[in-house]
Amino acid sequence: MTRRLRLVLLTVIIGLQLSLLTIGIGRDYRLKHEDNNALHATFARSHVQLGLGTTRGQNYFHSPATASGEAYANHPPGPGLALAVVYSLTGRDGPVVTRATAVAFHVLSTVLFFGLACRILGRGREALLATSVFVLLPESAFFGRMMNHEVLGLPAAILLVRSCWESMQERTDAPRWRAGCAVACIWGALAGWAGFFVIAACALYAAWEGLGRRNPRARGTLWLLLVLGALLFTMDVAHLLWVADGGFGYLRELLTSRMSVAGDQGAAWTAGRLLEQHWRYFSLTGLVAVAALGYRGLRGLHAAAPSNPPVAVGLIFLIAGAGYVAAFSLNAARHDYWQFFLLPASAIGVTLAYRWLIEAAGRPSRRWAHLALLIVATVEFTLTAGFTLAQRHLNSEGYCIETVERLRRDAL
Repeated sequence: MTRRLRLVLLTVIIGLQLSLLTIGIGRDYRLKHEDNNALHATFARSHVQLGLGTTRGQNYFHSPATASGEAYANHPPGPGLALAVVYSLTGRDGPVVTRATAVAFHVLSTVLFFGLACRILGRGREALLATSVFVLLPESAFFGRMMNHEVLGLPAAILLVRSCWESMQERTDAPRWRAGCAVACIWGALAGWAGFFVIAACALYAAWEGLGRRNPRARGTLWLLLVLGALLFTMDVAHLLWVADGGFGYLRELLTSRMSVAGDQGAAWTAGRLLEQHWRYFSLTGLVAVAALGYRGLRGLHAAAPSNPPVAVGLIFLIAGAGYVAAFSLNAARHDYWQFFLLPASAIGVTLAYRWLIEAAGRPSRRWAHLALLIVATVEFTLTAGFTLAQRHLNSEGYCIETVERLRRDAL
């Protein structure tokens, strides 16, 4: 497949992605979890109207009625700051601009993922298949239009994993890719806490490359990730302590509540809910494929195992995304977008599953069984994606509507 044809087909895929992400782009916020758009819009208006001197660069609720405000010091402030820049440049702050900002970040994720897929899969068709899966998964096609920490942080995560992996390959410009690591770390740390899980997953991979495979390039990348990750985490915490009234006590209480595992429903409910979410937003095919990816990745963690770039890179994404969900499992069970960082792992896993099925169908033994399985997987993926997207776009959420009304009534 020629480079020009790949670019044409990538343009078609992005066109399809935009058609999905812009459904009802001008409607008011009323769908599941769309109150996050209004929440970060509120923070952005505080930055624009009050200035960073008042908000101190952190998420900030301001009540015009009482002329008072308070910081919402729960997360790094990336989404609100990004929206504030866009609002200042456009002079508009409605749903279209807010959603369009999220869409722009998610399309950037798609472009970065395509570049990574071309590099690790080594086949133009497979890179396009992986990118198509990345775009069509309901987690991507619905929550990719919602301004939040996940949509802002995913392009940074893809850039970080690509830069980390490239910095340890032979005949690559290691300093240039380590510079990419540094940029992605800063971006991810500003976007949200999930960025630190990606930094940690990349550091684990670099440590394994250095200790297990004796890769001389791994040491420099590992030290960069460890030092920069620790520095950025310290800066994020220091910023929160600067604006939070409760100091360390507030942060300790916040961490305890966010890392609660079971809640009132119990650990079994939490685990079942997480699996149900993954099935709904990634399909049963995606669930099986990402489990197979994890199994293959863990089996390959010994020095004698041959290098398998898509499995290794997919495992980094899987460890980062699953680690984030596991660490905050109760919140992840209550928020359907919490598994957003698993999108690259799922797309790579599904593509590798298709590779295996297509190769198996080409052999005489059990050809028709593999062809049937290939058809069943495709139909299941399509039906699950279509049903989930229809359900999300057609059903309003009462909590979202009430929260948006309250924010507009009580805050900027």
